[in-house]
Amino acid sequence: MMKQWYYKMINNPLIRGIEKVISIVIRIIATLDVILINILQLDVFPSIVQKFNMIFSVHMNATELKTQLYVILAFTITAEVCLRGIRYLMKPEIALLKSKNRHLEKINRKLRSQNEDLQKDCKFMKENYQNTISGYLQSYAKNNLGFGTDGHYEDRITLFSYDRKTENFVLQARYAPNEDYNQNGKFIYPKKGLLYKAFNVEEGIFDNNFPLPKKGKKISKEYKEYQKKQYGLSYDTTEKLTMKSTSMFGYVIKSSSEGDKIGVVIVESTERDRFSKEQLLTSIEKERKIFRHFIEHGHDYLRRNLKTEGL
Repeated sequence: MMKQWYYKMINNPLIRGIEKVISIVIRIIATLDVILINILQLDVFPSIVQKFNMIFSVHMNATELKTQLYVILAFTITAEVCLRGIRYLMKPEIALLKSKNRHLEKINRKLRSQNEDLQKDCKFMKENYQNTISGYLQSYAKNNLGFGTDGHYEDRITLFSYDRKTENFVLQARYAPNEDYNQNGKFIYPKKGLLYKAFNVEEGIFDNNFPLPKKGKKISKEYKEYQKKQYGLSYDTTEKLTMKSTSMFGYVIKSSSEGDKIGVVIVESTERDRFSKEQLLTSIEKERKIFRHFIEHGHDYLRRNLKTEGL
């Protein structure tokens, strides 16, 4: 108990502050002592007395002024001795604090080094995770759905996880043979579009009835009206879509333990009648466990990463 009180006392910022003040005061007093001693030993002291009397309008002789200075000198020396004594008594505590501070600095350097290593590991894990899931999607799309074969380069598959805290969808991975469609326009998607509808339908949503998206170089009004009426997308949002699909399928993925909805797989194409609902449903059902694995194990990590990037 006594040891705890002792450590608490010497770690008190007030104690450390007092020690610093004492050090400063000792230096000032020591300087003043030297000045007074030198003044008292001067041969021209009588002339100093005259000037002193003139400046302060007093009438003191050399003996009286010397007496006053000796009193002040005695007081400052006594104060200095007392303060040095206090400082001496505090010396073990200060030494302990300095030792502890050196120990903390050593720990801090070690923690900084560990933090740098962890950051490197996190970067590696991030790259490794993205490479793994992206590689899987590419392999699945090519081998199971024929992406990039027989002239089919207008397809895309995207894996989303659902964030219950923000009630938004987080893009985890995407693959398209066409690099223009392979870009991640954004990472966070609101509860809109076929994505959200598919999240709420057990058997998935299949839509092969989109109007032709373009008339010349402009997006057709019919396409924008269809997106707005069927999926609640504004004209502006439809205009900004990187891929103007005419065929889309969305399938909800559930957790393995509680059966909660945790994500959605979206397959889309700009080719009408590219896939059938049965074909996509059967294919994704076979891989459902793998999709679930990526969503369950990748979502929390991905969310932390997005937070560090300010998303």
